[in-house]
Amino acid sequence: MRFQKNALAATESSFIGRHHQALTTLGLMACQGGFVAAIVFVSLGAFDWNFRVPLQFSDDALVYLVQSKSTFENGWWWVNPRQAAPSGLHALLFPSNSNVDQAIVWLLRWIFNSPMTATNFAWIAMLMLSGVSATFGLRSLGFSRIASLTAGTLFALSPYALYRNLGHFSLVTYLVPFPAVAAIQLSLGTVPNWKKSLALVAGCVLLGLNYIYYAFFGCFFIAMGAAAGYVASLNSRVLRAAGLWIGLIVVCAALNYAPSVFAYAREGAPIIVREKAPAEAEIYGLKLRQLVSPVFEHTFGPFRAWTRKEAAAQFPLDTENMISRLGVVGTMGFVAAILAVLVFGSSDRMPPAITSAGQLTISGLLLATVGGFGSLFNLLVTTDIRAYNRIAPFLVFFALVAVAVAIDRVLARRRAAGAVLAAAVLIVGLWDQIQAIRPLADVRRTIEAEFLAVHHFVYALEKAIPHGATVLQLPFTMYLNDSGYARMRPYDHFKPYIVSLDAKWSYPAMSNRQFAWQEAAAQLDPADLTSLAAATGYQFILLDRYGYPDNAVAVLAALKAVPGVKLLLEGERYVAIDITAVAAPLTTVAGQPIDDFVADRPATSRLAACGSAPTFGMDRIGLQTSPPLAGPIDVDRSRDLAVSGWAVTPEGNTLGSDLEIAIDGAPFAAVYGFDRPDVAAYLKVPAAQRSGFRAFVPAASLTPGAHTLALRVQSRTQACFYETQAIPFVVH
Repeated sequence: MRFQKNALAATESSFIGRHHQALTTLGLMACQGGFVAAIVFVSLGAFDWNFRVPLQFSDDALVYLVQSKSTFENGWWWVNPRQAAPSGLHALLFPSNSNVDQAIVWLLRWIFNSPMTATNFAWIAMLMLSGVSATFGLRSLGFSRIASLTAGTLFALSPYALYRNLGHFSLVTYLVPFPAVAAIQLSLGTVPNWKKSLALVAGCVLLGLNYIYYAFFGCFFIAMGAAAGYVASLNSRVLRAAGLWIGLIVVCAALNYAPSVFAYAREGAPIIVREKAPAEAEIYGLKLRQLVSPVFEHTFGPFRAWTRKEAAAQFPLDTENMISRLGVVGTMGFVAAILAVLVFGSSDRMPPAITSAGQLTISGLLLATVGGFGSLFNLLVTTDIRAYNRIAPFLVFFALVAVAVAIDRVLARRRAAGAVLAAAVLIVGLWDQIQAIRPLADVRRTIEAEFLAVHHFVYALEKAIPHGATVLQLPFTMYLNDSGYARMRPYDHFKPYIVSLDAKWSYPAMSNRQFAWQEAAAQLDPADLTSLAAATGYQFILLDRYGYPDNAVAVLAALKAVPGVKLLLEGERYVAIDITAVAAPLTTVAGQPIDDFVADRPATSRLAACGSAPTFGMDRIGLQTSPPLAGPIDVDRSRDLAVSGWAVTPEGNTLGSDLEIAIDGAPFAAVYGFDRPDVAAYLKVPAAQRSGFRAFVPAASLTPGAHTLALRVQSRTQACFYETQAIPFVVH
């Protein structure tokens, strides 16, 4: 009886002890999250920060601000009735599908009354979660609390995560530790106990339901970890476990993208979403030099000189991969993990965790580096994954595993020395890494001034127009392929919507029908354009002066001369024009039925040849990029034929023209008007800025055998067309 009581007391004590440890760990991780948030707040100047102003207000950040505002206003981001007016935006046609990120925004909408505030705090919350998930992952691998909290905090505030901020809102790293931990466990030959791994399972489920990149890399590392674990243990259960992990992520990813598949089936694949080229795997590939280089404009003089020397060297293919920096502490762990494999191999002198981290790091480098296996994957399998530099947060985690190993080894010998080492690593790491947030803090005042200027103009406009009025935004710019024009930066047309309350805006044209309408409308003179706009349902025009080289002087004068047009509001950047009194509704514009402006019809089939050829360049025919004009080029009949490039008529114009491709003399519609500043600069012809084109010929229209392809571009007067020389290709 006494034995039973003692056993019961021991069991109860063990149970209480385990739960006490778990609660202590959870409390420490909560404190860690608060610490991460405090570091970010202080670094951004939070005591003098207008939280209703977004941390970024330009370029790609605008895309994510719009997505978050759609979630905030409409309950979710898939459909937005206040964009792509008058029909509304079906955002699923561009399948970014970062649904877990947007779920965090959705939750914060119950706390904050401003979508910009919610988005700012969502980013900070995701940084906090990055620290918590990394700490949890390291603890599940057996590391001490001190080592896990130190490495987890540095992971949350990695230069990669801070540089991306709102500009790549969908690439915050809080879900990365889950597949990384699974990969390490499998590489050690450990078959997970699924009941005890529910948190890892949940993390991988969320990974599959978010943006595709980390899901792809997670599956890769799980496969590599399983391969290493199987070779070491010859335990087939490791492979089966890896199959379950990967299958779980793949199924969740398929569910995540199913709505976009249905949207494509209903609306058609949008022509503005360009097909990626295999070569982009190297353009956006990972570079070892960039991983180990310091953060930019470091306060430490030698590091600052290093990055400036790197910039002066003008290395090729330095793109978004430039911000894939590990930081000082991460670099030390990165080198240690690789040396553990290359020097010691599977020796018992090295802890298994660091060897595993090194093996996975090397496999990641082989996949993602310029010219690595990733480029072969893109060549032979699919081009959908192109920015292989985004594998960096996995390498950061593996590097910090090596750092945690070092801390725990010292802790095992002398606890006080280990604690001092952990504190030193954390202080040095934070001092080094937090400098990656300085560029964001330095422009805070400029961003606030611009945001408030746009807000004040749009607020005044919405007071002067009816509730829910439709606004046509000029100049016409192309979504997803917007490189900016004149003083307009990419996606600047999003800014009025971001600050607005109830107006409906024409940008962006996502569906093919919307884009066809805008492409046709862009060719009209101001009188016909306003008539078409009024007939289509637009009530007002918002003119962005920055989108015109002459500050919109000419187009504004022409619009003012149109009968019925009324100048409503004029500011430094924007001009609002009332077209409600313009004659409408109309059945024809410029002598053509209005329906013609949205019909996918051959424009040159009714015209004769002009007798000369345009200047042109071909970027892509099928899977061949920059093809030789002498051909023949092999084309795969199992997929639509993608053709892209640029063309300028002998008159030196592109605006007001149309372009088609001719297959064996039969015309197929193309989209003409993509921004090509490189062509304008090379030809020294400003009008060639919008000379890019893209076309997709349905696979069903291609028969096996030899064919020819030519470009046809309308003349300025649209009385005839210029045709290029024929390019031979062979369909297999």
